[in-house]
Amino acid sequence: KPLSLQSVFEFYGLNHCDLLKIDIEGYELTALRSVGDMLTPAITKHVITEYGPEGCRSAGVTGWDIVEYMLLLGYKCIDLHTNKRIGSKQEIPALQDFDVTDFLFTSSNSIYFNSN
Repeated sequence: KPLSLQSVFEFYGLNHCDLLKIDIEGYELTALRSVGDMLTPAITKHVITEYGPEGCRSAGVTGWDIVEYMLLLGYKCIDLHTNKRIGSKQEIPALQDFDVTDFLFTSSNSIYFNSN
């Protein structure tokens, strides 16, 4: 049985995380959901996920599913390749298959947050 990220945090006695990077070919949302109560901007300050349309399709999710989940948890989203903020479904980059970008999720008071 796969371990949840929350169980990994608990095993190591972690009560905060400065940066969590997830790149698992479309299954980023599954991993994010496994963080449980630790996935808040106060505890897990910054999260970077890779986004590629073909990986998301294989996992049965969309880029917006990932972003929307994180927005609901209180994060802001920035496309690291364009430095543009993503706050709506229409702002998800239209990538071709096998093209990828990275989304940075962070709090609005982060030094990384740009108002673009």
